[in-house]
Order: sequence, then C-alpha cells, then structure tokens
Amino acid sequence: MPWNGLIVIGKRMELLGRNTQKPRMWDPKLESEDSRVEDVEKTALRGKSGRSQGARRGHSVASALQASAGLGKERSKKMWGKQEVRHKIEAESENAGTTPGPRKGSGFKERLNFTGGRTSGEDLRSRGNDLGQNEEELRSGGEKLRLSGEKLRLSGEKLRSSGEKLRSSGERLRSSGERLGSSGERLRSSGERLRSSGERLRSSGERLRSSGERLRSSGERLRSSGERLRSSGERLRSSGERLRSSGERLRSSGERLRSSGERLRSSGERLRSSGERLRSSGEKLRSSGEKLRSSGEKLRSSGEKLRSSGEKLRSSG
Repeated sequence: MPWNGLIVIGKRMELLGRNTQKPRMWDPKLESEDSRVEDVEKTALRGKSGRSQGARRGHSVASALQASAGLGKERSKKMWGKQEVRHKIEAESENAGTTPGPRKGSGFKERLNFTGGRTSGEDLRSRGNDLGQNEEELRSGGEKLRLSGEKLRLSGEKLRSSGEKLRSSGERLRSSGERLGSSGERLRSSGERLRSSGERLRSSGERLRSSGERLRSSGERLRSSGERLRSSGERLRSSGERLRSSGERLRSSGERLRSSGERLRSSGERLRSSGERLRSSGEKLRSSGEKLRSSGEKLRSSGEKLRSSGEKLRSSG
C-alpha cells in the first residue's frame, strides 16, 4: 500500500488518499487509543509550554547579557523546521485531496497511525534534558554575571580608594605649595633685609672714606706745618743753641707729626679700600638678594602649579 510518511515531533503520520482505502468504522479501541494519544499530546504540550516559558525567560535574561546567542539560533532553527513541516503537511494534504480540519466529521478523509509513542516520550524526555541543560547553562551564566558584577564592584571600590588617595595627595601637594610660597615670602623679606643692610654698609663706607680724606688733608697740612717749623728752626739755630735745641725738639716733633700724618694717610687709604670692599660686598649682597627674590618667585610659581595640579587631581578623583 503506498503511503506518504512525515516525521513530526517524533511521530510518523500515514496519509491516505481518497481512492486508496475507505475510512474505517468507529472502533472503541481506536477511539480510546486516540484519546490516550491526545492526552499524551496535551501533557507534552503543557510541559513543553511551561519549559518554553522558562526557557524564554532565561533566554530574555541571557540575551540581555549576550550569553545565549547559540540558544537563540537553535530555537530559530527549530521554529523554521516546524514551519517547514507544517508546509509539507499542507502540501501532502493537498496532494492527497484533503485539507487540514477537525479530526472528526463527515468530510474528514485522513487517518493518523501513531506508531512511535515510546519514541515520542523519549524525544520529550531528551528535550526536557536539553531544557534542563539550557537552564543549567543559564544558571551558570547568571553566576558568571554575578561574579562579574562582584568584580566590577570591587574594581569600583579600588577606583574610589585610589581617588581618595589622589585627593589626599593633592591636598598634601597643595599644603606643600603653600609652605613653599610662605618660604619664598620669607626668603624675599630676608633678601630685602640683606639689601637694606648692604645699603647701610655702603653708606658707612662712604662716610669712612670721607673721614679718611679729611685725615689725609689734615696730615698734609701737618706736614706743611712741620716744614715751616723746620725752616723756622733753621732760622732760629743762628739765634742760639737754646733755640737750636728747641728747634731740634720741634723738628723731632715735626717728624713725629709727619710720621703720624703718614700713618693717618695710610690709615685713610686702608679705610678707603675697606670702603670699596664694603661697597663691593654691598653690591654682592644686593645681587644675592635679587637672586633670592627671583628664587622665591620661582618657588611661589612652583607652589601655584603644584596647587593647581592638586586641584586637577582632586577634581579628576
């Protein structure tokens, strides 16, 4: 007997044409067998619908987390296969001269012969196992996602602690900049004081130099006076031995005064050289004060830069 067989969800259906065999009469055994098959199908469909709902919920979670792309592809393949089977059934029904409709009625010309009941149960059991495996995979994916969330949380905590450390470092840098700025101000004030001290030393050297000039002029005048006294002694030597002795004493006094004048002149020269040295020292001190002031300005600018860097680090932290 020719027959057209299709495997649909583990069942073999035998489609009969209009002229191949007459429809059988009602048989209680066949009716009970059909009712049992319908019960099995309903139970399988209920289990499949529940599992498919769980699988859809798991698939929605897994698709949101991009962890079950393979399951989506497998489901699309199954749906495509079911549509192909449905189209094949409709084509075979049209070829056999029947249309899909209710199982009982006057115009029903088909008979389904379910010969794979055990095979259908095994397929359903294997599909249940597949769904269990899918649920296990989804559960493991959820665990992995939870672990990833924990890792992300720990990373966030580490980043937050790093930000706190950077902020504290910025505060320390800002305080260091403030201290450097105050140190620069103190150095600048010290330079100002040194410069004023140099000015005072230079003025003292000027006064000492003027005093040396006056002493030298006084020595010159004393030397001229000694010369005049010596000439007077020469003139008085003829006046008498008493006057000669007096003249010798006066000459010796003039020599002493001249030596004193020379000493005073040398002292004035030394004082002038000392004044020059003091003036050069004052210039050096003034240049040192300028350098210290420029160093203070640089330190203050460095402190400002460090403070701005600390503010940036705090804002980024």
